Formats: sequence, C-alpha cells, structure tokens
Amino acid sequence: MNQSNKFLFSETYISILFFLIIIWVLLLWLFQYLFGGIQFEKIPKQQLVGYYGVSKKTMGKWIKYFCKDCMNVNKYKKQRKLDLVDYFYITATLGNPDEFPIYTKQRIIDECEGTYTSLRNSIDTYPDKFGITGDTFRCLHKFPPNISQQIIQQYG
Repeated sequence: MNQSNKFLFSETYISILFFLIIIWVLLLWLFQYLFGGIQFEKIPKQQLVGYYGVSKKTMGKWIKYFCKDCMNVNKYKKQRKLDLVDYFYITATLGNPDEFPIYTKQRIIDECEGTYTSLRNSIDTYPDKFGITGDTFRCLHKFPPNISQQIIQQYG
C-alpha cells in the first residue's frame, strides 16, 4: 500500500467513525426525548444509617471524615435521599458491616489488649498506616468497617 492509499484509508476510517458517533448521539437524544431518560432510584438516608446501625450524627461524621472524595458534607446534609450511585460509593468507601464489624474505641482496646493512650499515640505517630488522623480519632466513638479493620490490623 503506498502513502496516498494509507492516507485515504485512514481518512475513510475516521469519516465512518465520525458518522457512527453522530448516529449514536442522535439515538441517545431520541431515547431521552421519547422515554425521559433513565431514572435512578433515590434511597433515603435513613436506609444508609440503618444499614450500618449508627445514628444520623455518626453517619454525618463518617461522611465528613472518610467520604470527602465521594460526597460533599453540605450536599449530604441538605439531601433527604441519596442517588443510587452516591449510596453505593459511600458504602464501598465505608465498607460492609457484614464482612467486618463496626468497632468502638473500647472494643478496639479490649480486643487488642492495649490502652487508650497507646492507641491514640500510635494513630498520632502513624496516621497513614491506620487510615485515620489523630483529630478524627478523637472526634469519633465508632469507626466504619474499613477503618475498624485497618486499626485492628495495625494496632493488634
């Protein structure tokens, strides 16, 4: 194949691809126009709170400290219901309470046979290993499953 045929072939390929993209966009627009698009179910925040068995206040703190990337705290406070995508992103970030339980500070200390002071000092010294800062540790009484697991693995 000579140089001009290669150019013609790539130009034809690009034209066909561009035409297919235009058709795809038109079909999506038509679907949106006819059916109103896909509506995702909204989930009450109470269902999220019930899934973890914590208070609304605790859940608000977990969102504030652990879900900064996936959910704005002010947005969370204003909403009564969460989008399905937000719900799944939050639960993926916090962890599954069926796989690993939610621990309190006292339960962590009892299970690891340590003291509150030694746990707090360890977290202050190595926050990246524990997945939590000292200030966050002081503000919380209960920890989400992923953080509980990480603290137990590091401290235990």
